[in-house]
Amino acid sequence: MAEPKDDQKAAKGKSSLTPILIGVVAVLGAVVVAVVVFNFVLRPRLTDTPKPAEAEEEKHESKIPATAVTVPFDEAFTTVIMPSPDMPASTLLYKVSLECSNQAAAEKVKANMARFTAIIRKMHSYKSRQELDDPFVEQSIEKQIQQEANRILKELPVPAPTGGGEGGGHGGGESAAPAESDGGEERITAVFHEKFFVQDM
Repeated sequence: MAEPKDDQKAAKGKSSLTPILIGVVAVLGAVVVAVVVFNFVLRPRLTDTPKPAEAEEEKHESKIPATAVTVPFDEAFTTVIMPSPDMPASTLLYKVSLECSNQAAAEKVKANMARFTAIIRKMHSYKSRQELDDPFVEQSIEKQIQQEANRILKELPVPAPTGGGEGGGHGGGESAAPAESDGGEERITAVFHEKFFVQDM
């Protein structure tokens, strides 16, 4: 007579566990779906979407204008900060060129070589030996120079005309006119190193 009661208790136990199991499965299913949606839908959008300023800069960098003019700078060097003061100081040797969007931008750079040279020297100075071991340091320096060079370029006036004045010089009274813009934006479109290496003692 006791067996039917035991069977009834077991059946009641199973029936009471069924809603719990269904709830657990539903929660786990929702978690799995949420993880899948985040990994394959939301994460790519969050990581791959560039900021407006970065997107604009990449747009400029990806297109080389037909009017682009390259302005080279002299080779230079700077002393590297070593891990220990007892170590012989290494030397960073570099040579940089600025790619300008047009002739007018190039003329501004040439007319203010000292200012742009100072920027280039500043971005290469006070680098530690450990920093220069980073494979991306060269690219980082180029981007910093480009940002600062464009900032200065926007502040510069149009270069004054050069050459002989009226009735003077070898030009028979003619004077050289300033470079005319092609109607495009005057900017530094790229910075690149012709030389960049560390010479250890």
